[in-house]
Amino acid sequence: MGTKKVIGVVKDLYFESLYEEVKPVVFVMKPIDRGSRIMIKMAKNDQAETIDFVSNKWAEQFPDFSMEYYLLDDHIATKYNGEQNLKTLIWPITIVAIAASALGLVSLIAFSVQLIQKEVCIRKVLGASRGNLYFMVTKGYLINLLLALIISIPIGNLVMQQWLDNFAYHIDVDFAYYFNVGIILLAIVLLTISYHVIKTVLTNPAINLRQD
Repeated sequence: MGTKKVIGVVKDLYFESLYEEVKPVVFVMKPIDRGSRIMIKMAKNDQAETIDFVSNKWAEQFPDFSMEYYLLDDHIATKYNGEQNLKTLIWPITIVAIAASALGLVSLIAFSVQLIQKEVCIRKVLGASRGNLYFMVTKGYLINLLLALIISIPIGNLVMQQWLDNFAYHIDVDFAYYFNVGIILLAIVLLTISYHVIKTVLTNPAINLRQD
């Protein structure tokens, strides 16, 4: 190539996906011929007009060479087709799983409270406070939820970290995400339990005990 004059240095550019590290790139100015590439930065809201303008100018200046173009954003997006397909697959499965789990939790809690309904009424007659009754019913579910989080968080973190390690550049897993998930699950469980427990506690004990 001979001696070349450096006329500028730019920041690192991503021409590949984040699976690969940024590699050194040298841009060389040379006469236009077949196979030459020109990179043009343009505003997104003027893409169509800019492409038409460049196409017309290209046809005027280089009538012997047809112009082919692609958008760098689209080119890079194709490198993440696997992730996009995985996202498309996981979202409906996740929604169905959450809905099924929520319905199962509601049914389980309703059934469990029904089984101990008379015990709750007897304790209430014997002077147990509403707070004690509420804690008696909820403590088992809270313990199960805590155990589930203790088991699932390390496994989820391991899977997430292994997936992120495939990328040359990636974010670090923030445990705040897991904390927020735990808070949401806790709120769902407590709201579901509260409805059935409060309904049972507020019911006149004589009505349930008379059924025996």
